[in-house]
Formats: sequence, C-alpha cells, structure tokens
Amino acid sequence: MGALSLCVSPTVCILSCVLFDVWFVGGLYIWRLFGFSNSPRDRSDVILRRSISCGLACVVSAVTLLLLAKPANTATGRGVSFATLIGFGAGASWLSLLLLPVALASVLYIGLIVEATCDVLVGHPSWLEGWLKAGKQPFLPSARQSTMSLAVSFRNYIMAPFAEEFVFRACVIALFAAGGASSWQVVALSPLVFSLAHCHHYVQQHPQYGHTKALLNIAGQVLYTSVFGSAAAYVYVRTGHLVPAILLHALCNYLSIPDARWWSDPKHVHYCRRHFLVVCYGLGVVLFIVSLGPLTKGYPSMYSSYAEVHGC
Repeated sequence: MGALSLCVSPTVCILSCVLFDVWFVGGLYIWRLFGFSNSPRDRSDVILRRSISCGLACVVSAVTLLLLAKPANTATGRGVSFATLIGFGAGASWLSLLLLPVALASVLYIGLIVEATCDVLVGHPSWLEGWLKAGKQPFLPSARQSTMSLAVSFRNYIMAPFAEEFVFRACVIALFAAGGASSWQVVALSPLVFSLAHCHHYVQQHPQYGHTKALLNIAGQVLYTSVFGSAAAYVYVRTGHLVPAILLHALCNYLSIPDARWWSDPKHVHYCRRHFLVVCYGLGVVLFIVSLGPLTKGYPSMYSSYAEVHGC
C-alpha cells in the first residue's frame, strides 16, 4: 500500500465521528439481541464479548479511514503510510515512546507516591493496596477470584486503553485534522467524542443508584474523560504515535483516582497530613501540565504540519 492523503469536509468528519461512537457503544449492547446478558459487567464472559465488540470497532474505524483516504501524489512528496495515519508509523525510538508515559504518570501521581511513602514510614498495613489493585480488585488475585480479576485486569489495562485510544485518539484525531481543525481545536474538541461514548453507563447505573445520582456520576465521568482525553490527545498530536497515549491511559487506569478519605476522616492515618498531601497532589497536576510540552518535544509527528503533509 502506497502513501495516502486524508482530507475530508467538516460534515464528513462529524458524521464519521458519530458513526464511531454509535458503533463502539452499540457493539457493547448488541449481544443482548442474541440472548446474552451484559451484567454483571465484571464477569469474564461479559468482558470477553465486549472485548470482541471493541476489536470490531477498531477494525471498522480503521477501514473507514482507509475508505476516506486517497492515494497521495508521490511527485509532490506528500502523504503518509497507513500505519502512520493510524498512529503506528516509524520515526521515534521505542525506548522514548515507552519512557514518555512513565515519566508523565510519575509526575502526575507525585501525590500518590508521597502518600505511599508515608504509608511505609508509619507502617500502615495497607500501604501496598494503592499499587496492587485492578479497579477495586487485587491485581494479584486469590484463587477464588482469579478468573474474574484477570479478566478485569485485561479489560482495564489492555483492551480498554488500546481500543479507546485507537478509535477516539488515532482515528478521530485523523478525521479532525483532515477536516481542517487546528492542533488546539483537536486537543480541545476531539475528547468530546471520547467522553460522550461513556454516557451509556447511565443505563447500568440508573437501576442501582436512581436517576439523579446516575446523572451526577455520568457528568463526573464525562468531565474526567474530557480532561484526560485532552491530555492524551495532546500527547498523541505531539508525538504522532499511539503507544505513549495507550500506555498513559493504562497507567492512569491502574493508578486510578486517589482515595482521599484522609481529608475528611479524622480516624484515617493520614488525616494529620491532609494539607501536605493536598499540596503534593496539586503539585503533581501542575508539574504534569507544565512538563507536557517539554517532554513531548522533538517527535516526528505528521500533525505538526498536517495540511502540508496531506496537501489539504
């Protein structure tokens, strides 16, 4: 396959992104038509079926880009390979691609590192819990829970990061750029496609929590995924490679949102250190934002000059 050029109208961009959302979310529920249950969501067979749906969503997204792309005019030196278009082109060293998300996560979670260190210093018996967890399950499962926990770990740290970053970062951002969006518009707007794909959790939460609490939970999830999506989009646009975004997504899923019960529970072992920990967590967020630019500088990304590369 030769070099390709992807240039589309804003209308085609929007319609394609809607298609990605519908296919990605609809694929999770289509199994009901064949008599399969989607609950509980952590059951291994449910995770397997949903993983198949996510894999098919990745294929549909990639094929959509391939159908929209046109052979590039090689005489002008424009165009990119299909691998580059979907975020897996050659260029940067694998070592730098692997170390970048580790460095970013280490900076972002400075507060968690400090809290874990305090756990060790005071001899808190559950200090390891913050590191060895898979959602709310132990990462090193007991024999009774091994199948479920391994399936949950596969979903949280492999399938979900890969599928979501492939569809909502590589494919969606390619469409946004092809539709004429600037780099900053891509970083600010493309995560909305990603966050809206999480609204389907209302269907699962409504029976358990009721209308109001389910809506509040979804609103919080949309906000969180939008903020994270912007950071992941920035990393992808700057590096032009999907591996750092996938690994950063997996690391954030693993480390999760910190348990801040130490702020309000006077009986918590770190209640007396709560102000210090707030400063550490806040410092991590600030340093993460400040370091995004310098740490992602110098990568060979087609998004640094998309219109010139594709001739749009």
